[in-house]
Amino acid sequence: MKHFILILILACVTLGFQSCSTDFDPNAEWSETTLVYGLIDQDQDTTFLRIQKCFLGSGNLLRFAQNIDSNCYPDGELEVKITEWTVKTLGGTKIKDQPTGRELTFIRTVLQNKPQGEFFSPEQPIYFSPSKKWYQADKIYALEVKNIKSGNIVTSETYLIPDGITLLKPDWRFAFSNAENPAVNIEWSTVTAAKIYQPIVRVNYMEENTQLDKYLDIKLDLLRHANSSSSMMTSLYRSSFGFALTKYLNDGVSKVLGDSITIIITAATEDLSNYMNVLAPSSGIVQERPTYTNINNGIGIFTARRTEIKFNRVITGSVRGYVKGLEIGFE
Repeated sequence: MKHFILILILACVTLGFQSCSTDFDPNAEWSETTLVYGLIDQDQDTTFLRIQKCFLGSGNLLRFAQNIDSNCYPDGELEVKITEWTVKTLGGTKIKDQPTGRELTFIRTVLQNKPQGEFFSPEQPIYFSPSKKWYQADKIYALEVKNIKSGNIVTSETYLIPDGITLLKPDWRFAFSNAENPAVNIEWSTVTAAKIYQPIVRVNYMEENTQLDKYLDIKLDLLRHANSSSSMMTSLYRSSFGFALTKYLNDGVSKVLGDSITIIITAATEDLSNYMNVLAPSSGIVQERPTYTNINNGIGIFTARRTEIKFNRVITGSVRGYVKGLEIGFE
């Protein structure tokens, strides 16, 4: 999220959201531009939104970046809500139909955990609303951010990721193959609404010397889905598995006792896929790239993802091994 805000604010300050031209006046009359970052996850208990503003002025821009008042709206200036709509299909596209009358209102709070960097810290204003089991996958959700002082209104909308993702491989066991480069294949069925997926292998274990139950998440490659396929697959190699354990386990831990493996399939919408494509490192000599946004009268991203689609698997003896002196006793 920090990198996202950094890129947006730098784009706003230095480019005015346009390509460079000789007509650009960095000290032109200020026009309010709202920055929004929000991902709805219907499996979480709370919805969080990051809402900021562009800044403009003469002088050292890095000094503006360090000033929270130049970057954030004061408490009480914004009214933020998400409303629920029924869906209809027009020309093969799902769009809003009628409001259901249900809405979430958001509260501003200030966290004190923002790392020190180019921008203000440690304060971190965010907007939140409790949303446990509030969202419904067959609805569209519309965001509205209203500045009650200036009258400026920013909007966006998103659909959600429905149920229907099923783990196909591995079966009830988590075991590496007997191939020259042993691996576990992870395959799952897809849903039309999700365009990017990232599997996470969570290793549930106990440190033998501390008797504490812990877990380690191993993130696999981010994969983009082609509509022609009903499933997707990737692999976790034993070498990568061992490297992750030795890299992240605490110093002084000589042995861990594996309990089980939890495979988490994370999924997100096409909007998030497009946003990540735009922000991906350039592979050519042309560095200029467009700014992707789905925010009306502002800039940023408001869309949906899921991170709690979980499948538990039993660890078998084939996972047992020794990696750089660390005994991994999964059996």
